[in-house]
Amino acid sequence: MLNKHISARVSSTTTDPITKYITNISAMSKSTAREYRFRLQYFSRFTSNEYKMTVDNLVHQIKEGSEVPYDVLRNFISYLQKITVCLHLR
Repeated sequence: MLNKHISARVSSTTTDPITKYITNISAMSKSTAREYRFRLQYFSRFTSNEYKMTVDNLVHQIKEGSEVPYDVLRNFISYLQKITVCLHLR
């Protein structure tokens, strides 16, 4: 019952889908929410750098059929590998 109230309050005050999602997860597990936020920050940077749009806009493009989800995932994996190599070279 408490989760319903939190979800309703979050959706009425927050417009960012990722923030809503993390807040809902946080109600169940703070540590899981921290990990999800950390990983979604990488995805957000990826969409901004590689697609020049927000995560929400990219999801919309996928739903419309303008982007192929498997291509996006493949590109994200390449992006993660590229930044991992860069981090190791420092």
